[in-house]
Amino acid sequence: MEGIVRRLRSERPPRLAVLLCVVVAAVAAALRYPQALSDITDRARDNAALSFADREIGGGNSVLPGQEVMYQARARIPEDGSYEVVVGERSEGWPSLTQEHAAGFARYFLQPRRPAPGAPWVVCFNCGLGPESGRVVWEGEEGLSIIRRPE
Repeated sequence: MEGIVRRLRSERPPRLAVLLCVVVAAVAAALRYPQALSDITDRARDNAALSFADREIGGGNSVLPGQEVMYQARARIPEDGSYEVVVGERSEGWPSLTQEHAAGFARYFLQPRRPAPGAPWVVCFNCGLGPESGRVVWEGEEGLSIIRRPE
């Protein structure tokens, strides 16, 4: 009998600790829930307000100097075509990630078109290619252009 009493006494503090933890967690959840729900609602509202272009190009906004160059490239380069991304000197208005990641983003965004060195299409980011390199089929701001090389 003594062993049972001793065991019950030794189990009481852990039970109290567990109960206390559950009560603290329940109170914290009850206090935080309205604000968390409000935050989720605000985020959903912000996402719903984005244009189709912003939703589609998404992460490219932190890589590309402008969205239009990718849309122009996708519209002009045939789906079975190949292209090359050439990035020159960074312009002042460009995001810091452009030089290193523009080609990777183009690979994703322009699928099923394939990147290839010397391809007939060039997506130019201030690349410095002149008229001898090919015909400029689109030209945007900040040194962005699309060039069609002669075949």
